Amino acid sequence: MSSGSTRGLLDSFDALIEGNRQQMDELYGQSGATPPRSVSQAADVGEELTRFEDLDRQSIGEGQSAVWLNKNFPDAWRYEIRDRRRQGNEVVVLCRLDLLGHKIHKAQFGSAMIPATEIGEYRNEREAESAAYESAVDDALRQCIQYL
Repeated sequence: MSSGSTRGLLDSFDALIEGNRQQMDELYGQSGATPPRSVSQAADVGEELTRFEDLDRQSIGEGQSAVWLNKNFPDAWRYEIRDRRRQGNEVVVLCRLDLLGHKIHKAQFGSAMIPATEIGEYRNEREAESAAYESAVDDALRQCIQYL
């Protein structure tokens, strides 16, 4: 393939992407919804906070990892559960944290014990397992944060 035809294909592809972006902006404008932030916009937000050594990662309390991430990386982080398992009365998850503006990806395991349903806090075992799952995700996110 010649250089000229490659450039022409790239220009066509760029025009197609720009047209799709404009259509999405129009659709969001008609619906009154706020369009999601693109990765490039998230990168602009993330550049404000580049000194990771200044962040207080040690004082994140149980159940507070999302609060900490929202405070330090607003609209510039996401997570994905790569694996979830129940082993006896424990839930174990593998979680991947992505800091979009910094192109940082961390993956860690988190775990939590499934509380007994006799205590009265949960109506059934399914609710107890769901609560343990959320605690395990929080544990994994805190582990990821420690390695930033």
